[in-house]
Amino acid sequence: MTELSNPNDRDVLRLWLQMLKITLPLRRHVNIQLQKECGHSLTRFDVLAQLSEFGEQTVGGLAQNLINSSGNIAGLLARMEVQKLVKRRSGSDDGRTLIVHITAKGSSLYEAMVPVHRRIVHSSLGRIDPDLRQALIVALKSGRAAIEQD
Repeated sequence: MTELSNPNDRDVLRLWLQMLKITLPLRRHVNIQLQKECGHSLTRFDVLAQLSEFGEQTVGGLAQNLINSSGNIAGLLARMEVQKLVKRRSGSDDGRTLIVHITAKGSSLYEAMVPVHRRIVHSSLGRIDPDLRQALIVALKSGRAAIEQD
């Protein structure tokens, strides 16, 4: 095992652990509450949000843009299409590209879920001091920019 003798190395690991300790429980809490109150998961909400806010997308593009994805996007979209929340169509002559768009039923569900989602997130993160929240936003944006340089 490699010994971390440099304090900066330890800080990097401590930062990573602290980010996981807040992200994973918050994601789990929001998912459980959305399922309980709306009957749909955070991942489904994320799909509806992406399509509602940014319009139709390829399946691959949608998968890249999802914030909360557990993997099998094709299976999720198939189930959502059966429920008439989204519609898929061929986007190319050879049929290899699928375009996904939100349906009227999906839009209605999304609009109903937005205030519930906001309330759930606010009930957790709203407890953080407003000045600290702003500082965290700035710091996390900066950290994200540094990570995305790779």
